[in-house]
Amino acid sequence: MAELSAHLSQAATEGAFDLAPLQTDEGLLRTAIVLAELCHFAYVARASDIGSSTQIEVPLQSGRTAVAATLIHFRESGLEADDEDAHLADDAVQQFGVWEVAGLGLAVAFRGTACLDDVVIDTNIAPVPLGNPPGRRPLHVHRGFHAGVVRHLDEIVAAVRARDAAAGKRLPVWVAGHSLGGGYANCLALHLLASRSTAELFGAGGGAVTFGAPMVLHAADPDALFQRLRALEAAAEATGGGAGGRAVLQFHNFVNNADVVPRLLGTSLDAVHAFLAAYVPGLAAVHATARDYRPFGSYHFVLGESIRSPLHTSAPPTGLGLGRVRQQRAGRRRNAP
Repeated sequence: MAELSAHLSQAATEGAFDLAPLQTDEGLLRTAIVLAELCHFAYVARASDIGSSTQIEVPLQSGRTAVAATLIHFRESGLEADDEDAHLADDAVQQFGVWEVAGLGLAVAFRGTACLDDVVIDTNIAPVPLGNPPGRRPLHVHRGFHAGVVRHLDEIVAAVRARDAAAGKRLPVWVAGHSLGGGYANCLALHLLASRSTAELFGAGGGAVTFGAPMVLHAADPDALFQRLRALEAAAEATGGGAGGRAVLQFHNFVNNADVVPRLLGTSLDAVHAFLAAYVPGLAAVHATARDYRPFGSYHFVLGESIRSPLHTSAPPTGLGLGRVRQQRAGRRRNAP
């Protein structure tokens, strides 16, 4: 995580990104730097060790500046990474923090895998329905992440709404996480979008930025899934509350080199699963389930000294990146033997 954060900072400096708003494509790396640093803080065992405010250095064309981040809520898991009393519990508490970041909005950052409970959550991949929308088939998501998000959903929503009320307006909401925490972040974003009562929290913009996150969406029919996701995103954006017109949500996933975590689920290539099964006991037994996990949003691959974004252009970001996903799938069909 530290290596990825340092690389993003260097790439942003070399890219000479200056004072463009953080919600534009040009500001993506700076947004990612801030959220990556907050993901670092989410690993800290106790809120008292973080402090109520911090300064995050962000590269700019003219040098470096500091962005203020104020901690407004922190949930401690109660378990250290090497805690001998760590236990396998269905009700394990996930660790996360909620910050208000100057120029960005509110940020919810989840900790990644740090104890045995987290490993159980990682491997609990059976898909479960996300809510029960009237007249529609529900989305299906990763069971382990679903359980954790449901456990803390009301707590997070209450923290966001309380800060919005204090500010007298809606603030953009970003969710972020590293590894397992990225799975929580994406699952939380989907939970918020899937319910009318919480979709309005995204009315001022924001979205999700993850680092090495596993896939969380499960569907046998990806086309129907992507259409449903786009409708949910549009409904959230239409609730308004953003400055300067209708807000645009963004969803980005950074993958560092050969990081295996984002690739454990979702591939339909038997050769890949055969290789991974040699390192992940039990994966072969759930091959059929695992390969129907689907990506959403834009993907950015950190490869050596560069960051590659397939089909990513300088045009304004398209939220869930559905157009890019369709182009990628079409390209695979054309290149298939």
